[in-house]
Parts: sequence; structure tokens; C-alpha cells
Amino acid sequence: MLKNLAWFGGLVILPLALFALLTTISLPAQAQGEPPHIVIGIAIHNGSPVAAGSTVTAWGGDQQIGSATTEEGGNFWVQISRTSQIVRFKVNGVFANETITWEPGGHTGSGNNRFILTTGEVDPDATPWPTPTPWPTPTPTPTTPYITLSKPSGPPGSFVTIRGGNFKVFVPMRSASVGPIDVLPSPAPATDPQGRTEFDLLIPGLASGEYAIELDVGGDVVSANFTVTESDCTIATGTPSPAITLSRNSGRPGSTITVRGTGFKQYVPVRPVSIGSIEVTPSPAPSTNCDGAIEFDILIPGLDSGRHTVAVQVSGSTASAEFTVTESNPSPTPTPTPAPTATPAPTATPYPTPTPTPTPRPTATPTPAPTTDPPQLPGGSSEPPHIFTGTATL
Repeated sequence: MLKNLAWFGGLVILPLALFALLTTISLPAQAQGEPPHIVIGIAIHNGSPVAAGSTVTAWGGDQQIGSATTEEGGNFWVQISRTSQIVRFKVNGVFANETITWEPGGHTGSGNNRFILTTGEVDPDATPWPTPTPWPTPTPTPTTPYITLSKPSGPPGSFVTIRGGNFKVFVPMRSASVGPIDVLPSPAPATDPQGRTEFDLLIPGLASGEYAIELDVGGDVVSANFTVTESDCTIATGTPSPAITLSRNSGRPGSTITVRGTGFKQYVPVRPVSIGSIEVTPSPAPSTNCDGAIEFDILIPGLDSGRHTVAVQVSGSTASAEFTVTESNPSPTPTPTPAPTATPAPTATPYPTPTPTPTPRPTATPTPAPTTDPPQLPGGSSEPPHIFTGTATL
């Protein structure tokens, strides 16, 4: 009996041991996060590309590990999951002649050199199928700074709109010129949050011809060509001889004077204008006209009394005049405002003290005076009796 039980126990223990052994063997598994193998190719059946919408599947053994649908010309693109076996392909359910070996992150075929899958019979004398048109390489987005002009040409005194992009964000323009003439607007334009800028530029008085419009925006220098055409004005070609006059030669801070000038370059912004050490350029800055003349008003700043120089600069040419700042009108001494007399608070009327109501005392009942009459003795006599004292012997 014991032998039978031992034999039966052996039958039970042996399968359990085999099961434990199998569970300790590590089986191959898809690694976490492994990139797939990508295949870019063309499916060919009987020597011609398959129709669009055909099915291409990838197989590792008897397991499907990828699928795709063809486009025009039999083109397809498929991602293949991990497998330890040779990868075979089916086109519309028919195994192709070609195979690949799976690699993590591997690539078979490319846009210009596709992987070819063939099924069916191939006629050796058949016309070879056409070389696939390579996929177009995307045009990279430009990253270098640039400017464009709203028009390619115009006469002096006309405006051209300048638009630019790919600059640093929130930076001011350092300089702007058309040919040899400084034309930076005032205030200077700045770029926006996307690194773009847009502003109107006055074409200065230049002889007709082609000139470079050059900008320095935050250290990035860009340029574009502009053709200056004939002007209705006679463009001065000699060295300018600028001069300015003032509407009056003295005034106190806070007053306004008119500045007039001649002999400057034509159609050029005035920048800067100063009195003493203080810049007072109007905003927007005025420009010279067809005759190279200017006229504008400025505000006299708070300067010490005395003589100061008013200087006007236009494209490198400077003219000046003297101006005397007088004392400001003394500020009137403020009349002190008397402090208001405080109104005394009214005296509170005291509450009257209530007069107590007297409680009437009870009238005392007088005690009757004692009677002086002697008491009546028996017999009606009022005489006092005679009292006898002594010893009686019996």
C-alpha cells in the first residue's frame, strides 16, 4: 500500500516540478518603448504598381505585426512591431518575394530609394515600371532677418512701407538709410513679439538712380534696393548750407517758440533738436520739404536762466541759434488758509434731579397724663387709712 502511494506521489510531484521549471525560463517579449522598424516602399504585382487602396501587411511567423494601405503608384509606408523572426510581406493577401530583418528603429527604403515588394509573375521582357517620383523635400521656414518694400521705386518725398521679420523681439531700430542719407524715423520703430516690424519711410532728396535701403534692427543688418525716380523739385547737389532762425530770442521755461530753417537736404527727417543739453525733438519728427526748408514749434524746457544754444541736425548737417532763458514767473506765495475755528460742542442740559416725595410720618398718639387724684377707697373715702403695726398676744 505504501509503495502504491509513493508511486502515485511521484506522478504528482513530477508535473509540478516541470511547471516550476518552465515558469523560471524568461520568454522573449516586446521591449517597452522600443521604436518600430519603418518600411517605405512600392508594391508591384505582375510587373506593375498595385492600385491605390491595396493592402500591405507584415508578418513575423504567423503573427501580423504591421499593415498599411497603398496610395497612387503603389506607394506605402508601414510601421512594423518587434519580432525575432524574418519579416515577410503580403500584398492583397499574397506573400511577396522579398523579406527583411527587423531592427529597433530601423529603416528600409526612403523617399528616393523605395523598397520594392513583388508578387505574381514577372515578365523579363516587360517594360520596367517607372522610377517613383521622390517625395518633395519641405522648404524650410526662413530664419534669417529680411525686409520687403511696398513698391520698388518712387520720387523723393514719397513714402515706401517697409515690412520685415525674423528679428529679435522687442528691439528698436538702430539706424536706417537710403544711400548715404540717414532717414531713421523718430521715434525709432521697434519689433513686435514675433520679431516683425512695419513702418513708412520717406524717400529723401536724391538724384534719380538705384539706392540700397539699409536697416540695423537690434544688430541685424538687412537691405533692399529702391529706385529713386525723377522729382518735381530741383534736387540740390552741392554741399548744404543750413541756417535757422527763431520766432523770438528769449522766453521763460514752458513757453513755445517757432524754429524755421533753410538750406537742408530735401525730404529728410529732422533729428535731433536740442536746447543746451536737453533734446526737444518733436514727435513725430518733422521733415524738410521740397526746398530743404523746415518749420516747427518747440517747448522751452526747464533750464537755468541765461543763454543756451538751439541746435537742429538734419542728415549730418547742423544749424544753431542762441536763445536766452529768462526767469520763470515767481510762484505766488500761497495765502495760508486759516484753520477753521472749532465750534464748541453744546453743553449738555443736565437732567433735573427729581424732588423726592416725602413720606408722611404717622401722627403720634399722645400718652395721657397720669391722674393726680388719689384713688377712691372703699367707702368712698379719700383719706388715707391709718396703718397700725404691732404684736398681738393671744
